[in-house]
Amino acid sequence: MDSSNRRYVEATALIVGWAGLFTALYLTAGGPLSWDELLYMETSWNLKEVPWILNRYAHIYFQSIFMHMVGDPIEGAKVYWSFLISSSILGTYLCARRMAVHYPILTGLIAVALFFHLRLPFRYSGTPYADFCLMFFGIWSAAFFLMGSEREGRWRRVLFILLGLFLFLSIKSKEHGMVFFALLLGLGRVENTFTWEAFKHDLVFVLIGGLSGVLLLVVADTVALGNPLYSLWPGNVESVLDYNVGSFQERSPDSWLGILTTQTLAIPFTLYLMAPFVGSMEGWKRRIVWSVPILFVLFLTATLVFIRYRVSDRQVIAMLPLLCVGGSLFFQSFLRNPESNRWFVLSALPAFLIVLFRIPERVAATGGWTPFPLESAVIYPGGALLLVTLAALLRDRANKGEVLLIGIVFWMALLPGVRANLSNLYHDTAGEKSRERFLPFEEFRNQISLQGEPRCLVSPHIHDELGMLGRSSESCSMMFDLYFKTDTNPDQFTYELPSDQTPMSCDFDGVFLTEEDLARIDLSDCNYTIFKAKERGLIFLKNPSP
Repeated sequence: MDSSNRRYVEATALIVGWAGLFTALYLTAGGPLSWDELLYMETSWNLKEVPWILNRYAHIYFQSIFMHMVGDPIEGAKVYWSFLISSSILGTYLCARRMAVHYPILTGLIAVALFFHLRLPFRYSGTPYADFCLMFFGIWSAAFFLMGSEREGRWRRVLFILLGLFLFLSIKSKEHGMVFFALLLGLGRVENTFTWEAFKHDLVFVLIGGLSGVLLLVVADTVALGNPLYSLWPGNVESVLDYNVGSFQERSPDSWLGILTTQTLAIPFTLYLMAPFVGSMEGWKRRIVWSVPILFVLFLTATLVFIRYRVSDRQVIAMLPLLCVGGSLFFQSFLRNPESNRWFVLSALPAFLIVLFRIPERVAATGGWTPFPLESAVIYPGGALLLVTLAALLRDRANKGEVLLIGIVFWMALLPGVRANLSNLYHDTAGEKSRERFLPFEEFRNQISLQGEPRCLVSPHIHDELGMLGRSSESCSMMFDLYFKTDTNPDQFTYELPSDQTPMSCDFDGVFLTEEDLARIDLSDCNYTIFKAKERGLIFLKNPSP
């Protein structure tokens, strides 16, 4: 097969693979779980000005497109999340392929395998955090940089315009996007030769892309908000800084490094750190792209000093694709000829059979181990250390048997994480948690009034004791809007029960309570109709004449 036909077959396989993955992720996607994405989802559905989240509006508008295209905010968010994940995985493959010196297709597939091994992205299935949007813009910025650096003429200009556009959108999705601007240090190089003339030429087209992003945002502000200067107004920018800049009274001893060295992140992070010592890292562009995750961790560390952030695992989501790309380069010194390539691929079969038949788990069960502790305490750290040891001992001289051993250790370490992710998606773990939060709306949807501006009272015990609905009138309003596709005001929701001595007000159109609440509240003056849920002790009081 000649090179042109090979590229056609590969492109077709990538398109079909992306479409299949996107569909599978959508069918298994969960839903919103916490305050942040409820706020962003509600802002995307009922587009409005919220200045203190101004630095998220590329994410807000991008998400809004999917929501209104689908016609449902919750289903639209699932489609959006599935698009971001599947497209980021495609970008991961392309970046690893461009970074590889030996066997680029296999290197790309290794990077994808590392991504599927990670539990962190799939733990938040269907949860459209801004971190996923930043991940998408970040990995594709790297892809455009790598592809543009390899070309000249018209395609180089187009790709660098896209680079500028995606860099701008990344920083307007979350401030962490400024780390990806480090890619600009790789401009001006043609075949590894730097010239100022080429740098200025490349930078001009990156700036054109950035200005296109500014114009795009002005158009979006005009269409969605009727305010073309919303994103540029100094007072709005100041509100973002006022909200984010500051310090907590108490600081956590946790660190980003601690997150990166635990559970399924340990192996990609270890391979990433070792790649420059055992892989092929020739060329300035490879060093630039490889350095981005390190810069990202340093930036997150700096935010602990100057910005009101706490250590949270989802903050590292945006750098995971490039972490997998860097980790895939670890194997370059072992994949330098067709024989080693073949034996590394074949090593996946025995590793798969060993994991499929749970041989390590059956052996370890005699010592009292169960699967999750065994993976967390033994397989992940043991696999990472064994890989590094083998790399140190066998670099540049591994024979086919040793390459087979390296491959088996690698695939065995990854497969439990892949299996856990498939299980979580199949059993819809995140979706069950999300639906549980909305359960009162589901149970009483036929009794809840949506006419005019309904006023509701929500017992705090529903959230505090049952983990349902919101933790405040604001979050209850957001959940109501997303579930019923409305646009309510937090003032329509009262999040406080009357005292035992105070009769219930008759002014509410609906009241959400627990059975214990109902037993304590005086309803003597009200003519509410009482509805009881089939389970979980939920009560809804409907005012027949609001």
